[in-house]
Order: sequence, then C-alpha cells, then structure tokens
Amino acid sequence: MTPVVALVHPSFTLQVDTREVADIFEVPLAWLMNPANYEVRVFRWEGGERRFFAMPYTPAENKAPYFIWGATAGMLRNFYRFLAA
Repeated sequence: MTPVVALVHPSFTLQVDTREVADIFEVPLAWLMNPANYEVRVFRWEGGERRFFAMPYTPAENKAPYFIWGATAGMLRNFYRFLAA
C-alpha cells in the first residue's frame, strides 16, 4: 500500500474497485489536521489485545458516518504529524 497526496480538480473521475473499497468520500484537510479526531481503539479477543487508530467521521451533509481505521487511519495520522512538524 502506497499513500499518494495529490491536488484533484473537480472534473476528476474515479473508477471504483468494489472488491477493494465499500465507498469513496472526501474528508477536509482541516479535519484531518485536528489531533482530537484521532483515537486509539483496543480490540480484545481470546485473551489478547490489538490497538489501532480510528477516526469516526460524519460529513456536514448529515450523511451516514464513516469509520476510518487501521492502516488508513495510521497513514493519515503520520501525514498529519509530518505536516504539523
């Protein structure tokens, strides 16, 4: 997995691979740059536990909330830390 940062113009068209993603949505950069939006969650199973980053995001348009988690949330947190440095 390789994260890519780009400037995308409104005429940009996506081709969705539904085997890879359930939905495509935009998150404002200002929201990503707020450390309060990053959480560490714990998953417990069979006596062990696993910690992972999570970012519950609800768009302003009152759409259903999205749950950004795992590797994606980790990469976005690293992106935020890089820009904030």
